[in-house]
Amino acid sequence: APPRAGSRTPILVAAEFDECAFTVDTERALAGELMVDGAGEDATRRAREAALGKLRMKLADAIAALDTAGAALDDGFVPFAEGCCIHGVSLLILSRGYKELIRANLRRAGLGHVQVLANELLIGPDGQWRACFRDNSASGHDKTRSLRRALTEAPGARVVLVGGGGRADDEMALVESGACDHVYARRGSPLARACDGAGVRTRAFEGWAALGRELGVCP
Repeated sequence: APPRAGSRTPILVAAEFDECAFTVDTERALAGELMVDGAGEDATRRAREAALGKLRMKLADAIAALDTAGAALDDGFVPFAEGCCIHGVSLLILSRGYKELIRANLRRAGLGHVQVLANELLIGPDGQWRACFRDNSASGHDKTRSLRRALTEAPGARVVLVGGGGRADDEMALVESGACDHVYARRGSPLARACDGAGVRTRAFEGWAALGRELGVCP
């Protein structure tokens, strides 16, 4: 069982943003269905860069477009994040998405304090978008490397990974690295299926309220 807040064991919750803390994949919602699982790392990165490079909009317009599409933070995420802060549980957004989009949505919900490790997004004076990836990995963000660095500031922490959006490749790399002590995945999600195929035990992610109760950060 995962540790509970208030115990002697520190907890670090690492969560993907898109289709996990947030209801949609922001990249796909704004730039269309991207070829992200094509013929290798270069093709994937080129496709994402090309699709984003076609966008011409300010960040505020992008947020408005997501609002119009009905996208929002997942139900229960705000009280979960607030509970983590109150009870001393570290919460980290660990995403293959873009920090500017993520932080804009978190700040509007009063969650500007939540740490975000993600790719960067550069928006030019004319509104043209350009992806600025963190590293040379297929997703542009080696989550395992980022998580291990974060753990240097939380020595001895038990890591709870929350995933199960539409993509599982980089999340599965995290699982296989051995850096995660407990893995929560949505039932039937790509991550749940990948873990099942690899013989890795997962816990069903039934929502942020349920997870908050298990960890002792929500009533």
